[in-house]
Amino acid sequence: MALSISVFTVVSALTVIAAAVLIAVQTVLSLGAGYVIAAYALIAVSFITLLASNAKIKVAAKLFELTDTAYMRAVSYLCAAGFAADTVAYLVKIYECVSGKTHSVAAIPLFSLSMVFSLLSAFEFMLVAMSFGDDKYNFKRFSLIAFTPLLWAAVKISGLLLGYVNVAKPSDFLKAVVVAACLLFFYRFAYEAFKDAQASRLTLYFADVMTMCGALYFVSRVSLVIADNKNFFDYENLFAVIVLFIALFSFTLKIRIVKYGK
Repeated sequence: MALSISVFTVVSALTVIAAAVLIAVQTVLSLGAGYVIAAYALIAVSFITLLASNAKIKVAAKLFELTDTAYMRAVSYLCAAGFAADTVAYLVKIYECVSGKTHSVAAIPLFSLSMVFSLLSAFEFMLVAMSFGDDKYNFKRFSLIAFTPLLWAAVKISGLLLGYVNVAKPSDFLKAVVVAACLLFFYRFAYEAFKDAQASRLTLYFADVMTMCGALYFVSRVSLVIADNKNFFDYENLFAVIVLFIALFSFTLKIRIVKYGK
């Protein structure tokens, strides 16, 4: 099936780009709330146009029955590397809790869960990378591990619920949105992996949402680094890179599923 670009797809892409520009400008120049509201409105428009865009897709391939899978392997390995880095970061956080340098000891259980699910997610994406285009490997045989990225996102959601999300600050708001996008995308990914049917439009939609949110959150964090270079080694910057890798994975997966639909 040849790839075709609908008007809705173009509108969605343009609104995301415009939102990213507004967020970057507002963050770097510390402009008023009007820029933030305008960016959020554009993001909402993009969500709606993505629905319309995916509604026009009639045929899609099965999740792992794709040819020309070099790109899928590459982005899967990137995700594995990102989760491995996240594992190390949480090990450091746990050490800091125990040593009393930063954080509260009460945070150790949540950090420990994040570390475990990050490690398992890294292992899963290694299996996913080897599964594409190679019958010798099939990550579906490890049924439980397929849900570890979903659990990783669920722990992230729990951490957000225990804290405070400043909606007026784009990086805070977009973190909450991108974590929710991770949760929904990984749920659909696990669901598609275990059914013997073509990928659903809902899965394709959440792949698009993940791509959009991951890119926007990355832009918001880069903008913060430009505005205040002291934040360069902040954990949130590492998290932004991780979700960018996940966004690349979701984008590549969506393109391949649509392209090789029959």
